[in-house]
Amino acid sequence: MASFTGPTLVVIAHGASGLKDVEALGKQDAYLQFTVRDDFQDYQKTTVHKGAGSTPVWNNQTFNVALAGQPELYLEIMDQEVTADAIIAFASIPINYIVFAPGATLSGHFAVFTPEGQPGGHVHLTLTAHNVPGQNTAPPNPAQPPQCFSHTTQAHQNRAMSLKRREQAADAGAALAGGLLAVGAGLLANKLMGGDKDEKAKHSSEQLHFGQSSHHGDKEGKKEKKEKKEKKVKKEKKVKKEKKEKKSGHGSDSSSSSDSD
Repeated sequence: MASFTGPTLVVIAHGASGLKDVEALGKQDAYLQFTVRDDFQDYQKTTVHKGAGSTPVWNNQTFNVALAGQPELYLEIMDQEVTADAIIAFASIPINYIVFAPGATLSGHFAVFTPEGQPGGHVHLTLTAHNVPGQNTAPPNPAQPPQCFSHTTQAHQNRAMSLKRREQAADAGAALAGGLLAVGAGLLANKLMGGDKDEKAKHSSEQLHFGQSSHHGDKEGKKEKKEKKEKKVKKEKKVKKEKKEKKSGHGSDSSSSSDSD
């Protein structure tokens, strides 16, 4: 049997049942965390039961908690998440109920509650106080097991609601980030497609410009050829005319010479 040097609470976590499933897709990955501090610090935790759903099992994991007059054992059943862990249920157990129970032991199913304070299932624990002044040393009576009492405190419920809001905000942030990534990818795709369209439009414009330039060049070439041909015809006519006039003048000169003789 383990020995304890000071007031100690031994917590044995067996499992839970009837829990609300807070996981939107798949089954929740549940673990139990607890503390005796009113400022909700120094939590101890069980391992995570992956895919536990509403009935996690923690296989009698055992923890020792030092006691120094704290009034409550604060329990929280959590769902492990990628962003912020979600609270499934919570409860508080008055430590005096344990100390003054026969054998200073309570073992059974304790009610737990949703963050809104509604019934949220049960957690199966064995709780034993050691070295606490005035604790009940009478042996437990199996025929009359003590009531496994649990309740909520306002401060603890405020914390539970805060945990719920934090998880919801983390989910919303993750969804927004995912949406922004999708929008960014869409904008990039549109930009790439738009750039491709611009390149095609530029190419088409260049082809059109080239076609227009070629057509304009063809017209200029035809015009130039026509002008050259017209000049050539005019020149030929002029040469023929000059030859004709020259020939006609030469005949007149010969007649005049004959007449003189």
